[in-house]
Parts: sequence; C-alpha cells; structure tokens
Amino acid sequence: MSIFNTICFKSSEKDCEAWQKMLAGLYEGKQGAWLEEQFERFGEAAEQEIEQLMDDCEETLGRVWFEGFNANGNQFECALDGNFDAHHCLPRIKQLLSVCGATDININMPEE
Repeated sequence: MSIFNTICFKSSEKDCEAWQKMLAGLYEGKQGAWLEEQFERFGEAAEQEIEQLMDDCEETLGRVWFEGFNANGNQFECALDGNFDAHHCLPRIKQLLSVCGATDININMPEE
C-alpha cells in the first residue's frame, strides 16, 4: 500500500538550481551515490546526514520513490511514496533539510 508524504520547504536563492536538479533526479529514480554527491555542496554535516539517512531508511523501506515535485522560486514541494514504515524516516529527512539550510520545512507525517 502506498502512502504519500508531502515534503515542503524553502531554500536560499543560491541553492534553488541545486534543489531543482536534485528533486528532478529523485523523480527520475536516481539515488545512491548520485544522491550523496548532490549533498556535497551543503558541507560535511549534510554529507554525513544523507549517508546515515540512506542507510537507516533503505534498511526499513528498501528503495524510496518520489512521485513528482513542484518548484516555485525558492519554494519546493515533493511527494514521497512510502509505506507504513516511511514515517520513521520523515524526521530524518526534516533534519537533513535543516542541515542544508532549508527553512519553513513542513512534512505531513501520517498518524500511527
């Protein structure tokens, strides 16, 4: 069963192009080493956070799928297609976004 979780955030103007590229790649199914490389621009803390997030969430979820994204200036929204276990990774995703300088982060977390 699919459960869609919407992830919304704002980025700095200088990072908009990078986020758009990253979200487009996620929508196309790119992950793994490619995804880790995308976070290099945000520094060592972000690199460590994405590595840990991928290790933890892949163990629980397997592959994570993104079902589209919207970009409007520096505001981004994407949909994570998870299962019942996806909610365990959502706080980690929020932490990752925060480490990368994103603001106004809003993730709809399904109620247990």
